[in-house]
Amino acid sequence: MVKYTQVTINGDVITNANIIQYYVDETDRASVNTFNIELLPRVKDELTSELQTFQEVIIQDGYITSTDTYRIRGYITNINDSLSVIKIEGTDKLIKGVHALVNEVYISGTDPTGGIISEIVKDLLDNSGLSYTSDTIDDSTTAQGTLLAEFKCKDADPLERIRTLSEQIDWVCFYNSADDLCYFKPKGYTSNNKTIYVGGTLNNVIGIPKWNFDGKDMFNFAKVTGALDLFEQPGQLFNGDASETDFTLAGKNAEIVKVEYDAAGGTSYTTLTGGKSGSSDTYDYSFSKETNTVTFTDAPLAGTNNVRITPTIGEPTPVEVDDPASIAKYGVTIKKTLTFTDITNVSDVEMRASNMLNSYKEEFVSTTLKMKPSVLQANNYAVGQIVPVVENFNTKIGSRDIYIRAIRRYYPEKDLTLEVGDLEYRTFDLDYDTVVRLKRLEEQAAMISQL
Repeated sequence: MVKYTQVTINGDVITNANIIQYYVDETDRASVNTFNIELLPRVKDELTSELQTFQEVIIQDGYITSTDTYRIRGYITNINDSLSVIKIEGTDKLIKGVHALVNEVYISGTDPTGGIISEIVKDLLDNSGLSYTSDTIDDSTTAQGTLLAEFKCKDADPLERIRTLSEQIDWVCFYNSADDLCYFKPKGYTSNNKTIYVGGTLNNVIGIPKWNFDGKDMFNFAKVTGALDLFEQPGQLFNGDASETDFTLAGKNAEIVKVEYDAAGGTSYTTLTGGKSGSSDTYDYSFSKETNTVTFTDAPLAGTNNVRITPTIGEPTPVEVDDPASIAKYGVTIKKTLTFTDITNVSDVEMRASNMLNSYKEEFVSTTLKMKPSVLQANNYAVGQIVPVVENFNTKIGSRDIYIRAIRRYYPEKDLTLEVGDLEYRTFDLDYDTVVRLKRLEEQAAMISQL
């Protein structure tokens, strides 16, 4: 069966005779899909404008027409122009989540998202200019650990924050070029009962895969720093004078504050609304943890004890989680120290640590499978699916479910490659946590004020 294609760059449809080849890498876990196109230099004659980065690229293909399916809707990120070939690299539209910037603290008690992870993801996608529908973003309220007391986004790109939220409840977020929408779903939300057979009379892969069993990144005991137990302190009274807007608390710096005001002077207080410049529509005050100071947008009127501020302080509480079954199975306790600074609530920290431990308590299994395009098409294999595999050569694999985390598609069509297992998926979490920790340290060094 012949595969047809259409490539459009900045609105110009490229003649197939000028396309040497291309491939598209489809991945999971809030990662941008990438593409690589090789064109003949004469393609410039049919372009209405000069090639440049960030021009829009659309790649479509199909077995009936050249526009059956959208494989990529994205942008050029790199151009290598030589006398013999023009090489173009790019990403899908999810890159918008990297190019945007968000500076927000989501607090379950006061924020419109209510601390619900799926609602925070929607807000972050809105900040990125990315589209979704109620069908593509699942309601995460039933997922364990989905409600965050506090989630900090300090001058961060939204995609990085979405990755962290995905990790919190072991979900996936991705952009689908086919419908131009973003998805937020539980990992393995879709399964495929079409078995992948390695060897035997039903074999549907090419060659004998080499399975990798990797234990170097395993851990079955984790100690987490960064968690805080919160304790509300007695309220502190202040006198307004109709000009002063800053009121500094005594004692240990607070994590959060409750601010009340009574123009009459301490007879009937009203709770005020907190916020932050640039991130809240309307608010009565802001709070700086670094200076332990409440700043009113309008100075309270003159009065005795007409301002009451109740601080809540945090006491560091180390969190430890382990997996006795893994310790017994491997005969060793493999310890790991983790640091979370974007969440501090103990229950939030415990949940993320437990989810990470669940991913890292076993050795990591992975391989790359080669498959005929006709087999992929007939069985509708796709990234994000959990698929049964029967391995007739490697008894350690035997019969089990595996996770498809990446597919590379080619034009002109040739054998596809599927990355399956859990190695890169699971180690991504830990590697990414290290990057996030470095970013949080940079923020602290720059003395970025936090609510």
